Amino acid sequence: MNRRGFIYRLAFIPPLVALQLNSCGVSKSDWELIHDFVRDVREIVLPSGDGIVMEHLHIENFVMTMLRDCFSPEDQKRFFEGQQALDTYCRKNYRNSFETLSKEQQKEIVLRLNTKDEDLGKEAVFLFSKVKAKIIQGFQQSELLMKDMGKYELVPGRYNGYYKIIA
Repeated sequence: MNRRGFIYRLAFIPPLVALQLNSCGVSKSDWELIHDFVRDVREIVLPSGDGIVMEHLHIENFVMTMLRDCFSPEDQKRFFEGQQALDTYCRKNYRNSFETLSKEQQKEIVLRLNTKDEDLGKEAVFLFSKVKAKIIQGFQQSELLMKDMGKYELVPGRYNGYYKIIA
């Protein structure tokens, strides 16, 4: 048995398997488009300010992990269809993609998505609602909010023996 040849072949198997198991058969550029959309929506929903830099919280990475790992392939397909519908709407009305629009135009579209405007498409509204929910969840579970901004007490809380019970 040739051990050296076996180890050599074994080193090439995992990269080949990884290439075959591309997430739902979707190209990486589709996920990058959704990542750009998540970043732009996060800048609108949770802007930096008051000494807080939201980029340091890496909420986009949390949202992308949740979108890739916690949603069914059917929902992921709807995410891509929503991104395409949003891009089609932006190109038709603004002659640019969502990422290249100005911040005011992006904010206007996000406000329309938040009011569930059907002109943008049902899939775009679905994508935005899931992304917005995960952005808020990521911020609420961030170290900044849990440790620095919030008051932390263990469950069930502090014992107060002098609490007056009204009967």
